[in-house]
Amino acid sequence: ATSTASPRHRLGGEAGLLAERPAKRRAEACDFVPSGILGLNGGASGVGRGWQDARFSDWTVVVGEKTYLLHAFLLARASLFFASHMDVLARAGPRDSGASARSSDLTKVLPEACHEAFESALDFIYSENQATFEAPDSEALLLLKIADILGILALSAAMGTRIQSSLSETAPLLLEQYYRFHISKTDDGPALQQIRDSAVEMIARKFEPLLTNPEMLTAMLRLPATVLAEVLHADDLRVASEDAVFDFVVAWADAALGDGAKAEAGASAEACDGGTASPSHGSTGRATGSEGDIGELLRRVRWAHMSAERFAKALSVDRHLFGPEVALEALTSRMARSDSEGADAYSSLSPVPVVMPPRSPILPPGVPPPNAREIDFCFHSSKIGHLEVDDALSSITHRIGDMMMRIVVYPAGTSSAPGGLSVFLAVVPQPHWPRDWQFERIRYRITCFRWPAESGPSAGKKRKSDKCTFSPLCIDRGWHGFLKPQEIHRYLCPDGFLCFRSSLGARTLSRTILANATAETWSSDCD
Repeated sequence: ATSTASPRHRLGGEAGLLAERPAKRRAEACDFVPSGILGLNGGASGVGRGWQDARFSDWTVVVGEKTYLLHAFLLARASLFFASHMDVLARAGPRDSGASARSSDLTKVLPEACHEAFESALDFIYSENQATFEAPDSEALLLLKIADILGILALSAAMGTRIQSSLSETAPLLLEQYYRFHISKTDDGPALQQIRDSAVEMIARKFEPLLTNPEMLTAMLRLPATVLAEVLHADDLRVASEDAVFDFVVAWADAALGDGAKAEAGASAEACDGGTASPSHGSTGRATGSEGDIGELLRRVRWAHMSAERFAKALSVDRHLFGPEVALEALTSRMARSDSEGADAYSSLSPVPVVMPPRSPILPPGVPPPNAREIDFCFHSSKIGHLEVDDALSSITHRIGDMMMRIVVYPAGTSSAPGGLSVFLAVVPQPHWPRDWQFERIRYRITCFRWPAESGPSAGKKRKSDKCTFSPLCIDRGWHGFLKPQEIHRYLCPDGFLCFRSSLGARTLSRTILANATAETWSSDCD
């Protein structure tokens, strides 16, 4: 209703000539305009519809396949581009009395990605109160690009303010828009470049929370692999577990490959001697994935810090992503982390495995990272709604002495205490342990951290302590209903994470060695 394809129609006569005609003639002139030009319903009663009301239009604007009958005065007042273009045509004189003498073709002036958003720019230009103008988040950066090209200073200021205020919540959408019009190795100007860099940084700082928003996740899955590699490289990537990083890479690769290409890639990866298969291109013409793209992202996964369960699933269910080279790199990095000789023992391999440090821990301000007798475990609160009673989440397994331990959390509770959150410290038995293994009188403590609020109570924590002899008859110990349902929200960090720490008493460490596990000691069990 707002535009027509060729042939292009424009209203005959100038506004001044129409003013001299009788009312009947003016009505006839308006009735002459083809249906679909004057308003949403194709009629001539489009008063108050802004640019959709084509009566008295005196300037034609073409954007791609759409033609707009607009008003020169409003365009020139709002846009430096239109003012300059109109001035150039006026100085050139009436050499062409056709439509091109009073028209602007923006098809090649604006990036194709901005064509659809041009109508929102017209809404702003024709708005009676531009201060109240609202644009969807999915067009904010496209409108800023349009404002930059056409010199619409007021729109540029409005979108700049809008983007600044919403960057932390819409960074993926902004970055996705940027790469829709960005041309590699070209300069989009300092303002857009700064927004791009800020969006990359913000996505890293809020990575996992953004993944819980379907709109933001969709935008992130559309980003180029080179940009995502920059995000995933960050040490302070906001994730509770490296599993979330790998899961995202799998989602990106599957979205890029598509089902047919995914099957082809899996067969090729299995058959070839090295490297990953090159997936095909989609029907849109955009590259849907490549050996280099997927490999670049997989190399940003810190394999040594993934959970054993997820890593095993990666090598089986997600094997379509792995060629021999990637699989070898993943396996050797995990082996190098646990091997007492470190990565040097694998120096003969090519490439030499690099054991990256874990991501920065998610902790309240002022809380130090865990020490050698502490285990931390965080998860995002979005998981709680998808879990039922007796469904468990667990940390990766840590070694303290000979004990292999992890934190196990039941966010929806256990059958003994449904609803409330239950948490336990669990020993993971190893095949080489004796049948009657035990670790006597191990004193431990479990803490749930609380973040400081801008107003209200300062940062705090909830913690409980106990002593237990771990054995095949008692492999875990903790508390049912550690957090009541109504108090869980008090311990969420601003990004929605819930964080626990388990600590062993310093004087109980000697009993974490199997040879000393049953030995009597004269020291106290107290910290």
